[in-house]
Amino acid sequence: MRDRFGVLSAYYMGGKETELLYPSISSVNTFRIVFNEFFGMDFQILPDRNYFSLWHTPFRFEEVTDKVKTK
Repeated sequence: MRDRFGVLSAYYMGGKETELLYPSISSVNTFRIVFNEFFGMDFQILPDRNYFSLWHTPFRFEEVTDKVKTK
């Protein structure tokens, strides 16, 4: 399951704050930080949670954050 949540991320922030990005950041927060820093938006950073559903039950989500966290 951990493989399904892996994201290869590379960022060039053009001299902006890179401390805002952290190893366990979720994709939803990556975009929020980019929009906030480059486009002057004010998106709130959300908790980094992961949800999973099976193919045959696509809307029955289970939180799997603790199962897929990288250490």
